Amino acid sequence: MPPGTPQPIIDLHAHIHGFGLPVGHHGAEDLLREMDRHQIEITAVSSALAIMYDMVEGNAALDRDIATSDRLRGYVFANPNFVATSIAQARQYLANERFIGMKMYSGGYVGRPLDCPEHREVLEVVAQEFPGRIVLFHCGENDPANFAGLARLADCFPSLTFLAGHMGSKLWRQALPQLAPCANVIAEISAPVPARHRIEDAVRVMGADRVVFGSDFPLIRQGYMLGCVTEAQIDGETRRRVLHDNAVVLLASARSQRHGREAGSAVDLPF
Repeated sequence: MPPGTPQPIIDLHAHIHGFGLPVGHHGAEDLLREMDRHQIEITAVSSALAIMYDMVEGNAALDRDIATSDRLRGYVFANPNFVATSIAQARQYLANERFIGMKMYSGGYVGRPLDCPEHREVLEVVAQEFPGRIVLFHCGENDPANFAGLARLADCFPSLTFLAGHMGSKLWRQALPQLAPCANVIAEISAPVPARHRIEDAVRVMGADRVVFGSDFPLIRQGYMLGCVTEAQIDGETRRRVLHDNAVVLLASARSQRHGREAGSAVDLPF
């Protein structure tokens, strides 16, 4: 990269719409202004409305919002308490190239573990009909068993790529060794944890090609997580991979799988 050229950045974990938390309402335009402030090229988002209140209404609102900018990509939210509806939502939105995958939770938000029959039923359909898509899973301390559950699911669905959102948050030292043997699990770094060495540990345990940047906006500001990467004791090539290049590979893979299925062979298209 020539001197003075900004570091390209892709954020693979953010939200729009309102949380029931004192962070206010944040729509697509609010996120785009934040992206402009930090020169972020693309951000992948899920709907807080879908996660916390109404899955169908929130996914539909997300569909409308990401259509307004080519800098936004979407995750359709799947709720294991509503399997048939989640499958219908996955089929509806993953057919849209702006949706790169699915967002899943366990524990408090949905009252189910990740490795439950209901999640497996949804993932069976996604793996068969939408191979190559990304599954972003909230991998934090809200459900201490989720690390092992994520590893089991990743082993069962090798055609999907699983992002370990927050990579265990403050429990990263327990999570990373359990996730590292799963080749289709990628660590996503966001977490409100003011601790040193989280990113260095992720790179060391997972490998430089299996760590990606995420912010968890608006719960965490993009600038805060960018500062964590800037201050991490990693070399410039690794920093570029974390902030950009690894995400490019994931987005291109999801895109080529989709077009390859439609056309009969994979094609190399920009994401």
